[in-house]
Amino acid sequence: MSRTLIMLLVASVLLIPLGIYLSAQEPCKEESVEALIDNNCGGGASKWIAVKNEPTVCQIICLAQDPENPEKECGINPSWIGGTVYAEEGAEYGFNFDPSTVVIAEITAEGLQTNICQIADNPKAYDGALWYIPYDLREIR
Repeated sequence: MSRTLIMLLVASVLLIPLGIYLSAQEPCKEESVEALIDNNCGGGASKWIAVKNEPTVCQIICLAQDPENPEKECGINPSWIGGTVYAEEGAEYGFNFDPSTVVIAEITAEGLQTNICQIADNPKAYDGALWYIPYDLREIR
């Protein structure tokens, strides 16, 4: 099986139960959010990440409201946040994630894991591809 097919299978296995769980919750009215993620890779690296993927927006809001018991209340206890990276010269650390592709996950493929500092060292090497950084939510706006 190709790597892409395996990733799609893993994503569907994780997203279908999440969709069922979220559909049973009160509707989330927010269309977008920005999440401040502390990456703990040295030098105080943290980054605001814009999110416009509705289920992810709702999850992040839920997690910010009840960080003590994430799985019970929000259906997920994420370790990763990621999406399609695009290099952008004026952006903080020289890159952003495409807000419509940003998701949070409990597990990801090891080959897709990185951190803010690694992307910042060479944003063009990560440009246009899906990458995940550790999820350590500090605040939302």
